Amino acid sequence: MDRVKNAFRETPWTAWLIAANLAVWLASFLGAPQPMMMLGGELDLAHAWRWLTYPLASQAVAFWLLLGLFCFYLFASSLERAWGSLRFGRVFTVVVLLVAVSQWLGAAIVAKVSQPVVVMSGITLPALVMFVIWTSRNRESEILLFFVIPVKAKYVGIGTIVLTLLDGRGPLFSLPLVALLTGCWFWAGRDAGRVSHGTAGGGIRQWWQARGRSQRKSRLQVLQGGASTPTPRAGGLHVVDRPPANPKLSESAEKELDRILDKIRHEGMESLTAEEKSHLDRQSQQLRGDTPL
Repeated sequence: MDRVKNAFRETPWTAWLIAANLAVWLASFLGAPQPMMMLGGELDLAHAWRWLTYPLASQAVAFWLLLGLFCFYLFASSLERAWGSLRFGRVFTVVVLLVAVSQWLGAAIVAKVSQPVVVMSGITLPALVMFVIWTSRNRESEILLFFVIPVKAKYVGIGTIVLTLLDGRGPLFSLPLVALLTGCWFWAGRDAGRVSHGTAGGGIRQWWQARGRSQRKSRLQVLQGGASTPTPRAGGLHVVDRPPANPKLSESAEKELDRILDKIRHEGMESLTAEEKSHLDRQSQQLRGDTPL
């Protein structure tokens, strides 16, 4: 039970997707009225919301459903911990929509009509794309193929893309999905090299705090008692990020400086008036010792 609670706390997207699939499958097993059509069903413009809900509908046999969800948990939870819940949710949502588009295009090419009928149910295809993303980010890791044969993840990912092209419905139908898988493979490989370590494993709050720190860092040059030389910013202004009490500044000047810095944090540098910018510039020069008191 503790492991389940930790899963919902640490990787909420992965945990809730698995729970939703199990709930929908159980409802179908108990004879609920057309749960697949309510949550999945055909992709058409009249039911556009199904383009997002189809991953929650599963018609698989219980054994294959559980096995598929277990595998999904392994690599999806790894991605969610690496990216953080907010980014994982964004990527998964985009993947769900792109998979629907790829299936729509594939069916349109084969049927040669602009309004094809595409039946989508289950998390299989979005999970396939997320798996390829995982293999691209972890290319040198080993995967036990068929739970027995150790193979490097990059080879499994490339093999998955190739096998997708050999879908029984024909290469024309599979071509858009293969293009999507290939694009995600290259994107994930490039993204792995520039992941922000400060946001890994966080949620919305952590992401927002890290974003704020990043923005302040780009605008404010921190001075520790005048020890460092600031870089000119915003038209030559040297911005100070709340320095410690400094004997060079009077009490009233320091309070005004704190007020201006708080305003920058909450409203941005652009919110300062010309007088506030001038005051900030003067105090920065005094702290560096560029001008006499």
